[in-house]
Amino acid sequence: MALVMVVTSLTVGLAWVGYSAIARLENQRDAGQARLIAQAMMDYARWILTSDLRGALGGSATLDHLSEPWAQPIPHSRLNSLLGGQMSDQDLRQFGQAAISGQLADEQSRFNLEALVKADGLDARAVERLARLSRAAGLSGQEHDALVEQVAALARQTRLDGAGRRRLMQPGAVSVWQHFERSVLPGLGLGETQAQALRQWLTWLPERTPVNVNTASAAVLQAVLEMDSVATAERIVAQRDRIPFRSLAEFTAFMPPGQSFETVQFDMKTKYFRAVGYAQFGRAEQAFEVLLRREGGRVSVVDYVVLD
Repeated sequence: MALVMVVTSLTVGLAWVGYSAIARLENQRDAGQARLIAQAMMDYARWILTSDLRGALGGSATLDHLSEPWAQPIPHSRLNSLLGGQMSDQDLRQFGQAAISGQLADEQSRFNLEALVKADGLDARAVERLARLSRAAGLSGQEHDALVEQVAALARQTRLDGAGRRRLMQPGAVSVWQHFERSVLPGLGLGETQAQALRQWLTWLPERTPVNVNTASAAVLQAVLEMDSVATAERIVAQRDRIPFRSLAEFTAFMPPGQSFETVQFDMKTKYFRAVGYAQFGRAEQAFEVLLRREGGRVSVVDYVVLD
């Protein structure tokens, strides 16, 4: 009886080891496939932005606005449903294990914290514009001051690397925006609604950038235009959603009487985009975020982050 129990235990144990080994191999395979799908999604994002620059796919070569192909999200979809008409039955079963979703966003629709940074301190005009966004997000004066202090402190800890990326000075550190979003912003003790508003309205790019008037929210436009009321900014957004502004002259003509602004602060074209995507294959998942720079007819990766 004891021998039977030993043999039974060994058999079960060996079967479990074999199953575990197979499961590990399958998990590794799935993870590898998910990474490949994520890479393909990133390549697609670069391709669609390059095509947009040429005026292909119904996009505009001279404007960037929210009705263009790049601005349309990819809802959660199984690959076999997206490509079914072009695949064999075997491929349909294989790609039935894969799913994707994703979104490209215009980073120049946001207020760029790089505008605050000067060699000798902070730009007072940019700080005041940030204060308008802080108030719109529901921050108190004290919370806004703490936010500005953190931006100033973070700027002192960063440098521009050879690829033009502002990074923390520690070797291998993440981009300054990733650090700000993941570490600094949660440390301010803000409510979730306040923090989410700032995540939606702010960015930190490697260089100073104009705001794209065809993609910016009313809150960002109000702040950068230094308007007392958001109502005018909302009318601007409603107008451009119907017909995108084609020039600064058109944008200026829509301003209320007496409204002045620095034309260098605004544009209709965008250089920086952020792609957020999700890839799944079998039991493996991979979410990612990538900052893309479109310049000189090329789209390059500035930062790539695998999300938890």
